[in-house]
Amino acid sequence: MVKQILVSLLANYEALYCEILSMKAVLRRCPDEHTRATWKQDVDRLLNDPETRAAARAVFEPLYAQINATDDEADLTEVLLRIPKWKVN
Repeated sequence: MVKQILVSLLANYEALYCEILSMKAVLRRCPDEHTRATWKQDVDRLLNDPETRAAARAVFEPLYAQINATDDEADLTEVLLRIPKWKVN
């Protein structure tokens, strides 16, 4: 049960991480009014970009491997402490 919860939590965290990276890239590239009006389409394009997805997956893959390698709930709980944190500017 803990493993399923942790995998679900990590998958959601990964999706948000990728979305934030994409939005930051869009806003850095084109901080004009037109970009602010059309940012959603740009973010959707980046979220569907294989390179963007691969970069996010590379951050989270070691955690998925740790989760799948154990059934010990204490070890699984420790994985939560190693979820990457980033500063959102």
